[in-house]
Amino acid sequence: MSFDDLAAARRTHKAFGAEPVPRDTLLELLELARLAPNHHLTQPWRFRVLGPESLARLKEAAGRPRR
Repeated sequence: MSFDDLAAARRTHKAFGAEPVPRDTLLELLELARLAPNHHLTQPWRFRVLGPESLARLKEAAGRPRR
């Protein structure tokens, strides 16, 4: 598949499944994301992986979602 095909097929998804992503897959994806272009070539990317307890606490701290 060419880059043009990949770029044209790209979609943003905001609904995710409940099943966790395998750790090896997650690490591979984060390594690839780290190489994404950025505005000043400073590689400022920082990633945080939250487990279920941390995610629940973050949602609680954020309050009700706005519509």
